[in-house]
Amino acid sequence: MISAMFTEVGAAITAFSTALGNGITSVIAMFYDSTNGITPLGSLLLIGVGVGLVYFGWRLIKGLISLRRA
Repeated sequence: MISAMFTEVGAAITAFSTALGNGITSVIAMFYDSTNGITPLGSLLLIGVGVGLVYFGWRLIKGLISLRRA
């Protein structure tokens, strides 16, 4: 009985990990294609991440300067 329970739990974990892996593979395929390289959506994602990092750095520097004045 316990062996059957562990078998079912193992099957559920395997199914969940397979579904998760397939989902991640599908999402990655939207941004990168192994034959053509980065997709237009991937380029936009990289531009967005770059702009976000620059904006984060700018706000961090502004915050440090305004703390020093106070």
